[in-house]
Amino acid sequence: FFLPHTFVVSMSAWIPNNTFQQKYRVFSSAFWEKNENSYDLEKSDRIVLPQSALTALTECNAPFPVLLKIALLDNYSNKPLPSNSFAYVIDYSAPDGMMYMSSWMISKLGLDLSGQSIVELSLPTTNDLTYQCPLAQFIQLQPTSIKAASASHIKDTLSQSLSEHYSCLHVGDTVSVYGAQQTLAFTVTQITDKPTAFAAKVVRLNLSNNDDQPLKLELVAPTQQQQPQPQPQPQAQHNDDDKEQDSDLDWEIVSVEKVQSLQNLEWIEPATDKPEVDNAQPPPPMDDNKDGAPLQNNEAQQHAESDAKVQEEEQEAKFTEWVCPKCNSVNEIAYKFCPKCGCTQDLWKPPPSSLQQQQAPPKESSSSSNNVLTDAQMHDVHTILLKNISVINDGTYSPSERRQTGWIVKNISGHRLDVKAKLVPMAGDSDVTAEYESVIRFEMNVDDEMYILLTVNAPQIPAQYHLFYQLVLVNDEKKRICDMLQIPVKVESPFSKDKENKIKQIFQMGFKDREKIITALKKWNWDELKAVNWLATH
Repeated sequence: FFLPHTFVVSMSAWIPNNTFQQKYRVFSSAFWEKNENSYDLEKSDRIVLPQSALTALTECNAPFPVLLKIALLDNYSNKPLPSNSFAYVIDYSAPDGMMYMSSWMISKLGLDLSGQSIVELSLPTTNDLTYQCPLAQFIQLQPTSIKAASASHIKDTLSQSLSEHYSCLHVGDTVSVYGAQQTLAFTVTQITDKPTAFAAKVVRLNLSNNDDQPLKLELVAPTQQQQPQPQPQPQAQHNDDDKEQDSDLDWEIVSVEKVQSLQNLEWIEPATDKPEVDNAQPPPPMDDNKDGAPLQNNEAQQHAESDAKVQEEEQEAKFTEWVCPKCNSVNEIAYKFCPKCGCTQDLWKPPPSSLQQQQAPPKESSSSSNNVLTDAQMHDVHTILLKNISVINDGTYSPSERRQTGWIVKNISGHRLDVKAKLVPMAGDSDVTAEYESVIRFEMNVDDEMYILLTVNAPQIPAQYHLFYQLVLVNDEKKRICDMLQIPVKVESPFSKDKENKIKQIFQMGFKDREKIITALKKWNWDELKAVNWLATH
């Protein structure tokens, strides 16, 4: 007895594929291009995923809006750790392999703001939604200030803020209500009206606008900090009799020494430490001409004290924060990149200490305003003024990725610069497109560094691409002021070589939507003919 081949195939189709587990690199909302335009992600605890996640979630028949569990990874085994953090997906416009969330949410999870942390997102099971993260029905909040407690229509405002910005709540979380002129904060004190030892530690908010299970909000009075009462000061005593009279009740006999004779009871006036005045002459001053030892000792002591002060000031000059030269945001010294704009810490120049400013030699007259190279003076200059230091935001690209990159250039002319230059494409692959400002003004002091930014659109086919540019004067395009600027664009595929060849073959047939090609191949188990037929009919 043999089973027919079609029956075996149909048996394999019965296996459900409704799981979603993907790892993503976490970036703050400052890197999201749509932030504050369509949705202010910094005010929310929700996340933004790539378009490929939407395709995978659709194939899993996930309910929308999608709620995902966020799990941190173990540093040694790279396996997900137990987690009770959940978040709704608000948009699907992130690059592949990346996700965006607010900076306060990144700090709450203990992740790195510079994009070095990786988390695993998974679709919660039915047991997770029932027992670990049930639907919120009751939330008790406590205002953190009297102003928040006395605000008008505060419950309606709180309900609107929860539905717009929050996914789930824990006890101790802070809920912020953003107004036109102020921000009010509330602390979550209870998430259930029947608190027990087996109650869930987190609840999810209902975003489906279903009134069958309305959310009940309860506000408690804010705690008032008790101010310490001033202790009464003791009244001043005017005479010794009052002191003795007040202190009679406080005396306590501790010990009694045995009296050997009556002479021990006689009063003896205590001796004073007044110096005796005599006709002794002061010691003669030390002769400076004899050996000079006292002066040398004093000078050595002064040098030792000055060296100790220098060491103390050098220790105080160790910085714990750095200011981004692009967006002026203050970051911790451990961050090598600015979480807001992506600027590197190398561009920041620490301010000199007070001791360095005092010991700094006066600037020469060569750095004065009379020694500035302008556009009118460039006809006498025949050397390169700028030098390419490094490439910003370099690394491998994913297919169709859009990334902001560029160069860091340094003023090596020995003069102050105030010139306008034009960024001109020289060579490169036509499949790579870039967007940039063609005319750039360089206002730089000696040895200053400046960045040149452009947005690169990576091709859909994985390969190695290059872009070459040159900086020339606006008035004289034959005169270049910098060495060759190059952008390497290496596009790597997340699939194997065989699967990528199938994608490339279908792409060369005229189907230019890479994501749709991948969806068709996954749907038909990477069968090229079936995928092409499906693409032709859809």
